[in-house]
Order: sequence, then C-alpha cells, then structure tokens
Amino acid sequence: MSAHEHEPSSQALAFLEVVAGEREGLCTSWMWSNGRGGFGGTDGDVYRECSHRGLLRIRAERFLLTDAGVELLGLPSYPAADPSTWSEEAAEALYLKGYCHALAVALSRRYGHGLGVVIAAGLPLHVFAMDAEGRPIDFDGPTSKERMLSDCRVERATFLPLADEADLAAYVGGHDRLPPMEESDVAMALRYVGGRSDKFEVRSAPRP
Repeated sequence: MSAHEHEPSSQALAFLEVVAGEREGLCTSWMWSNGRGGFGGTDGDVYRECSHRGLLRIRAERFLLTDAGVELLGLPSYPAADPSTWSEEAAEALYLKGYCHALAVALSRRYGHGLGVVIAAGLPLHVFAMDAEGRPIDFDGPTSKERMLSDCRVERATFLPLADEADLAAYVGGHDRLPPMEESDVAMALRYVGGRSDKFEVRSAPRP
C-alpha cells in the first residue's frame, strides 16, 4: 500500500477547506445546495471519509473541523472553534438546540456551579447549570425554570440536580438521550463562556 493511500482524497481536502472558510461552521444544508444531493450523494461520501478520518464532526447541524482537521490543513487559527465570536443566533442554535450539556459543564468548571437536567416523560431534554441556591443559569445567563420549560416545549418537567459530571453521563449518548459529547465540545463551550462573561459573571440570579 502506498503512502498516498493513507492521505485524504483531493475531494476531502477541498471539502475541509470549504468548512474552514466558515467562521461559524458550515451549515449541513450546504449538502443539498446547488443539486449536491445531500448525504446520499457524492459529497456525502466525502463527508463520511472526513468523519472516518477524524477530521470533521457535526454539531447542531454545522460541520466543524476537529483539531486533526485544523492540523492537516496547517491553519494558524480556526475561528469557528471559538463560539464567543459567533452571532447570537448561531450560538443559540448550538447551546439551546444540541449541546446544552457542554455549556452547562463549562459553566460548572469555570464558576463552580452545580448541574441539573430537565426530564419530561422519562426523557432528558435539557442540561443547565445551577448556582449555590439552586437557581438555573443557562445560555442566556441567570434564567428561570419557566423559560427552560418554554424552550423545551413542555408544560411540566422534573428539574433534577446532578451530583457531578459523572452523573451527567447517564443522560448522554445512546437512544433517547442527549447527543454524545467530547472534551473538545467542553473546550469550545469554555471559550464561549469566557468570551461572553458579561452574561455569566453575575452575583445573583432571578428566582425560578
């Protein structure tokens, strides 16, 4: 087997370059633009090659380069890895509609907050941080249980405190759970929290 057979295809490299050019990640809807045919088409095969090689991942319907992908392209920096530079709309899509658990863990690590999970009909719908008095802190900073219920589109739910990050593992990955989370997801969320400290560095939060 030649050394070239271990290298990504030219199509894969071109796809990675497209992803690298998007400051907020590349929306997966790109796969259907200009007659590309979606994940069932040729570009879908290219995505799978990149994913199999650990160069690309999907987060909240956005393609993002992994550290390996950034290294392969020789990029001096990768802005999409810092969601604090994203638009509020894009960051909200990431942390309210997919990777709320990464944000909650980041808040916990940075500020020492506790963790909690919203459960309805036996399913985990959302993860949030809690201050020492049990008041919720979420994407919008100090918030209310009513707001989280509205975001989850349910009228009633259980707000279950978690002992630590290890407890969160029971609600992540697998069928009817939150999407799998990697340490790189938490690293991205920590950059977001650090860059939006005006939302999160507070002394008090509204009561639920």
